[in-house]
Amino acid sequence: MQKHMYKNIKWLYISLIFVTIASCHSDRLNIDTDEINVKPTIYRFEKEIFSADLNHYESSLQSVYTRDSLFFNLYVDRVLNYQMMNGNYNRFDSLKNFVTHPLIKKLYHEVEKQYTDIKDIDEELTGALKHFKYHFPTAKIPSVTTIIDEVGSKVRVFPNTIAISLDHFLGEDFDGYKVIPELNTYQIRRMRKEYIVTTIMHGLYYYTFEEKASHKTFLAAMIEEGKKQYFIDAMLPELSDTIKREYTKKQLDFCDKNQADMWNHFAQRKLFFNGNESDYERFMIDGPFTISPDVPASSAPRLGMYCGWQIVKHYMNEHPEVSLISLMNDRDYPKILRESKYRPN
Repeated sequence: MQKHMYKNIKWLYISLIFVTIASCHSDRLNIDTDEINVKPTIYRFEKEIFSADLNHYESSLQSVYTRDSLFFNLYVDRVLNYQMMNGNYNRFDSLKNFVTHPLIKKLYHEVEKQYTDIKDIDEELTGALKHFKYHFPTAKIPSVTTIIDEVGSKVRVFPNTIAISLDHFLGEDFDGYKVIPELNTYQIRRMRKEYIVTTIMHGLYYYTFEEKASHKTFLAAMIEEGKKQYFIDAMLPELSDTIKREYTKKQLDFCDKNQADMWNHFAQRKLFFNGNESDYERFMIDGPFTISPDVPASSAPRLGMYCGWQIVKHYMNEHPEVSLISLMNDRDYPKILRESKYRPN
């Protein structure tokens, strides 16, 4: 009886080991960052340019210009596009024209009203950057600069900073969005505060890894997109997938339930190793749904992104010894697919 009891205890012990390993395996991104000391630098650039003395605008902004003249010049030239509009110009005069425009002033007042205090954004960003420091201890952490750019790009990457456009996050009920013909309903739904830090992390991804990958096939494009999504998961492990993937719950459910059909759709059209981007672009771009033969209008957009994310997740779960740095540097896409063992059915 003692022998029998010993065997039971032994197998219980072994089972507990496997449960523990499986738990660690599935929760490898939920790391302890309490001892990591990171403090993000958030510079309120829009406050500076809108609060400057209009009677002495250039002299009033000299300290802002001196702080980062490269960013200042690029903001006026590229974000506001004043250089293209007028090749012979003074940047301070151009910026003054921008901040005094009635519609831009109204936009700024709404930003100032909603984002006077950004403590919650700072706290969420701090948590994300602690994870970044854990996974990439030697990588440079850029500052974050808040701007207004007439509801243009959500995030822009500059040599020394990541610029986040706060006027892009005023809430889906903001009346100003409804009069911009370029904005669609599916885009406006995501123009909310809870998407800000995720968007900054997208900027951080491009800041750190931009131009390091070449997408020669659909498989390569999927896996590179999957790497980015896994990076976002690693930075914000507790954030909901609907926010990180920019999906509605219905869209995420569609992808979860139709993985096999999506995979077969790609296989039947021989897309995986197709190098013609026009043949697979529809599965990577944003939209209300994926427009493709045999794909229903109830589908989610960016089905290629979702499958790439699944491939990378499965690969990393199969290889707990692979670090995030190693994943980002790995360009052997057939190997990643093969060793992911991802075969939805």
